[in-house]
Amino acid sequence: MKEIDLLRKEISELYFQLNAQILKTLNEVDRLEIQGTANLVNVVADDIQKMKQVLEILEEKNTFLQILKQFLEEGKQVSVILGSETEVEPLAPFSFVLSKYKNGVRNSGVIGIIGPKRMDYTNTIPLVETVAKALSKLLEEK
Repeated sequence: MKEIDLLRKEISELYFQLNAQILKTLNEVDRLEIQGTANLVNVVADDIQKMKQVLEILEEKNTFLQILKQFLEEGKQVSVILGSETEVEPLAPFSFVLSKYKNGVRNSGVIGIIGPKRMDYTNTIPLVETVAKALSKLLEEK
């Protein structure tokens, strides 16, 4: 059982490294940095049209900024948003695990992971939350 938990943790860390900082904004939700794009395309690789739509959304970035703005307006520190809840059809196979990070008492931005709806939420949510707390601590120390 310990080996399975260790393996899950290792997979989660690898997953995070591949997708870390996909959704990150600094100071305001007008700057967006996306990394790990190829991993997102793998989710829709069997549908060329959907893959094209996802790539267009990634290039445009406004769709993600709208999702982040909605999240920042919520009172939650951490949230899971299903792609189907965004009302953007090409994002339906995905989910977003988002967490706010702060600079002092003020929210500075959002960090998160976008992955398939069937990602390992039990590891991904605490992972994103931990990274957000660490980032907040780093910003506080500056």
